[in-house]
Amino acid sequence: MNTIAKECFRQAAYRQLKSAIMGIAQAERPAIYALSCWYFLDDDDPRYPRLLLGYNTTQQVQSQLPHASGAAEAKWNYAFWLQNELATIGGENDPHLTAWFQQTSFYYSQAENDVADNDDTLFAKLLEQGEQFNNEFVEVSISLIQQLFSEDIITDTFGATIPVLLHELEYYNESLNWTMRANPAGVADEFWQTFQSGLL
Repeated sequence: MNTIAKECFRQAAYRQLKSAIMGIAQAERPAIYALSCWYFLDDDDPRYPRLLLGYNTTQQVQSQLPHASGAAEAKWNYAFWLQNELATIGGENDPHLTAWFQQTSFYYSQAENDVADNDDTLFAKLLEQGEQFNNEFVEVSISLIQQLFSEDIITDTFGATIPVLLHELEYYNESLNWTMRANPAGVADEFWQTFQSGLL
């Protein structure tokens, strides 16, 4: 069972996210209208999913207007964001993530990974295992964002309930659903409407 290792990862990740958000300078907070949790894989390796926390500001939106198709794209397309790094969760060097992965039914070793380079059947098997692990990682990420809202970390820090986008570099329906699930009802509607309008 991976329950203990998974919960250790989750608790450590939540502490990092909470501390990073509460540590944002007071002077910067009024201009922040959304947070970002960018999900990606270290070196495209499914054993090492990572979440990078950042934010964007209204000043950044204004500065990017000449480069975007309009205000909506400048505001919600991550390509135009500051892409700052407040905290990083997971990844190859996160011992909590490694311990969690090792205790799952999806685990495979570096030796197996090396052999898979020349074994199509094994490669497909390990790829499926990695995808399943990443599905769990995304579910934990959604629950972390939900907890930030339920414990009023977002509202207390920014004086308003601002959205948290959970996304990859490209927006698509599945990642859009991640964001909509992670945020309280209505909070990410502007982002959703911009996506549905084909502006992202």
